[in-house]
Amino acid sequence: MCRLFMVLTVGIGFIYTGWAGADTIDLIPLIAQAETQDDWNTWDISTPPSFSTSRFSWVLWERRGILEFSLTGIPSSSTIQSATLSFTIDTYQTPPDPVIAFHGYPANGLLESADAIQPFNPIGQETISGLGDYQTSLDSAYIESLLGSSSHLGLLTYQVQDGTQASLLSSSAVLQVHYVSEPTTLSLLALALALGALAVLKRKRTSWASRRDKVDAVAG
Repeated sequence: MCRLFMVLTVGIGFIYTGWAGADTIDLIPLIAQAETQDDWNTWDISTPPSFSTSRFSWVLWERRGILEFSLTGIPSSSTIQSATLSFTIDTYQTPPDPVIAFHGYPANGLLESADAIQPFNPIGQETISGLGDYQTSLDSAYIESLLGSSSHLGLLTYQVQDGTQASLLSSSAVLQVHYVSEPTTLSLLALALALGALAVLKRKRTSWASRRDKVDAVAG
């Protein structure tokens, strides 16, 4: 009976973990580079191995990155606890140090020139001080607000510092999202049954212990 009690206790722990629905998912984006020169209303789209985020206003030339992450793998009722964008810088120009702003927008999974002129909505920013790997925290509340209403999270990269550039290796971009989903009916039912069984077992153990004490008292 003691072993059964331990098994039930451990089982409830597993059920509770499943009920809480805590999980982590790595999202791989669709990526494109948008480029304009002489006309900020016309953007050319390409998909190079590395995409540049640059701005040289005196020659009317700018490049922006477009990244779109599918959100379909995250339940719509989830709470986003954190979101971290990892990427690798393979070239950059300084001084000044490039500063990349990540602007969020509701996306559809199609890389279009219209994505390059989405309204600015900064949800993260990173200062580039050298080559190598970076991790940037993004606004988890904004990403959560898209669940159930947009199939993709869009990120538009913008060079804050005029006169400089940085290139991100396309294959390195990953968005890691930690979230907690709402409990399912099945999870709640399993938890209730397990707790009920544990309560019955505890009553039986108490009753058995009481009878044993009485027997010991009579025997004494």
